[in-house]
Amino acid sequence: MRWVQWAAGLGLTGLLLGCSAAGPVVETPPPLPTHFRPGPPLGAPDPIEADAPGRDYLLAMSSVLQPRWASFLEDLRLRLPPEHPLNRKDLVVELEIRLNSDGVLEAVNVAASSGAEDFDRAAVEVVSDAQPFARPPEALASDDETFRFRWWFARDRRQAGPATARVEMMRWPLSKAVPELLAADRIGEALRRVAAAGDSAGPHLRTIATAVVRRGLEARKLEAVSLVDDPQFADQIARIVDSARSVQLRQAAIEALGRVATGPEARLSRLVQA
Repeated sequence: MRWVQWAAGLGLTGLLLGCSAAGPVVETPPPLPTHFRPGPPLGAPDPIEADAPGRDYLLAMSSVLQPRWASFLEDLRLRLPPEHPLNRKDLVVELEIRLNSDGVLEAVNVAASSGAEDFDRAAVEVVSDAQPFARPPEALASDDETFRFRWWFARDRRQAGPATARVEMMRWPLSKAVPELLAADRIGEALRRVAAAGDSAGPHLRTIATAVVRRGLEARKLEAVSLVDDPQFADQIARIVDSARSVQLRQAAIEALGRVATGPEARLSRLVQA
């Protein structure tokens, strides 16, 4: 592993003992240097906010990353003099981490460098060697079905604690998102995206309504048709009423037909909250 070789070159054997994914690299670390007085140890990193998006999963990732990074920082403190460039308390690198649905690392990139290449490299290698992580929850998925995070690795007390991390969710523009979500049968999510778009929702609502009617989906999803203030969709619902074999589907279509005449804002709000 590249970071193991790099750490060995600096004499940071405590890092190798504590963090290598392959187990201990050396059995006995060399004695600590005695020609300088180490700086004070770091305290515990700050806790993550209770309402942070993805809090539980960030805590799970941090439980793997933080001990490894803390071990690295402790080796820096004990084995390199306080004035060494890697012991500057203002060092912090921001990493962009991308996982797949199994928690396997797809990419880790430096989003904002600390200015110290060795420091950045160590953070990247810590993440690379910590995988695979726990399976991330579907609610954190980006539109491309990856799971994205921004994570700070700091030299000060923040370290790589969960408070330094955040979830990033990549969202396609509606022109791409609506067709993709419909293809994945995620009609509820498509409606929520369109609702958030406000005044620009009209064309996308018609796209959703057309897809719902043409597919003849289950009864509840027929409500999407009533979001569109357009007589042609009333005609389409009426045809579903006439052709429906299921009593439940027929009743739902009749109810949707009755809602076409109500205000679009009220209908949208009611469906999104359902």
